[in-house]
Amino acid sequence: MAICQFFLKGACKFSNNCRNAHPEGPFGKYTPYQTGRHRKQENDLLVNRKRALVGWPEGETSDLPSPGVWPASVLKEFSNIPPHAQETDFYAPYRELLSAVFPATSGFSIVGHRPLILNFYVYVYEVYLANQPIFILLLNAETMLFSTSTREGVDCQLRRHMRMSLAKSSVSVLQGACAFGRRLAFYCGDKSAITPPVGTDDPLDTAPVDRWDCDVLVPDGAERLKALTTEIKMRHGIALF
Repeated sequence: MAICQFFLKGACKFSNNCRNAHPEGPFGKYTPYQTGRHRKQENDLLVNRKRALVGWPEGETSDLPSPGVWPASVLKEFSNIPPHAQETDFYAPYRELLSAVFPATSGFSIVGHRPLILNFYVYVYEVYLANQPIFILLLNAETMLFSTSTREGVDCQLRRHMRMSLAKSSVSVLQGACAFGRRLAFYCGDKSAITPPVGTDDPLDTAPVDRWDCDVLVPDGAERLKALTTEIKMRHGIALF
C-alpha cells in the first residue's frame, strides 16, 4: 500500500478511513503535526532514516551554518530558520543570499513571486540584469525532497519556466536552481535543451533525490554556488572584485 502523501504533509482529511498508508512509528500511530516529546522524537527518527538513504548526516537541518562561508547577514537569516521549516521560512534567507551574490550595486535586480501559471505552485526568485533574466531559483521545504511526485513536479516547473524565459528574452544561456531547504540542484538551459536531462534510469523517479547534492551552508556547497555566480557574471561582462 502506498504511503499517503497528504498524511506526510499533515493534510490528510480521511484519518483512519484513508485508502493509503499512514506510517506507524516507534510510539504508535500519530497525527503528523501532533506536538510533544514523543512526536518530536518520532519525527526526528523518521527524517534521519530518510537522510540515511542518501548519505546525509543526522540532524543536518538543525545544524548552524558553517562560519565564514557567507556574509554575517546571510548566516543570520539562515540561523533563524526554525526546525521542520516550511517553504515560507526560506524566503528571507534566500533573498539575502541572492542579494549577496548578485548585488544591486552591480546592476542586478531580484524579484520574488509565485507565477500566475496554471499548476505552478512554488515560490520563485528571478535575478535580472538589464531587464533580462539570468538566474531562476525555485524554493521548497526540505521535507518535501523525499516526495518523488514533488521532486518531479518542481523539476518540470523549473524546466518550463526556464524555457518560457529563454523564449521571451534575448539571453542565450540561462542558469537555474531548485532548492529543497538548504539543498540545491543546478540547471542550465539554452534555446535547444536544458541540463541535466530528465532522468531515465527509473521511469517512476525522473528527478532522483541525489541530484540535490549541494548544501549551500557548508564550504563545498557555498563554493559551488559562488563559482556558478562568477560564471554568470563573466558571461554578462560584470567586473569581478
